[in-house]
Amino acid sequence: MKKCSYCGAEYPDDVLVCPIDQTPFEQTHLDTVHTGTEPVEPQSDVPPDAEAELCTSCLFPNIPDSRWCKRCGAPLSSSNFMLMPEAAQALGFVYRQAVESRPKLVVVVVIWIQFFTGLIFNSIFLGLLLESNIRGLYGFIFSILAVLGIIICVSMLFRVTRNYFKT
Repeated sequence: MKKCSYCGAEYPDDVLVCPIDQTPFEQTHLDTVHTGTEPVEPQSDVPPDAEAELCTSCLFPNIPDSRWCKRCGAPLSSSNFMLMPEAAQALGFVYRQAVESRPKLVVVVVIWIQFFTGLIFNSIFLGLLLESNIRGLYGFIFSILAVLGIIICVSMLFRVTRNYFKT
């Protein structure tokens, strides 16, 4: 199922454009290779003489009551951080932007604070787990979770720092 980044409606995977607001769904690299088409740049639904809400991430004009940017999917209102599904999507957008493009210094510092703390916590937890007498299935599951936490933290720190120092 695909979810429209503009209105939030869900459609089957074979639908290319949202029937409600004509937002093209993001295509993966494999989609563009198989179809031979390039992703379509979305058009603004705001008439030229009407008010528009500009996205703070990409400056795309959106309808004033929109919750998400039609072009980049960024949250347009602070209320998106209140409810859990929207909060996770908004936080995911922030992390995705930090990993995919060159982040600002404040973003790098905040991500280092968050993920370095997670790295330290998971490392201490793994060390305590290996010294304790928790064995069997529970010990194995907790060890795997701690190692996965360490891998995620190191990966995020590496990618954000690399992107910050890119020229």
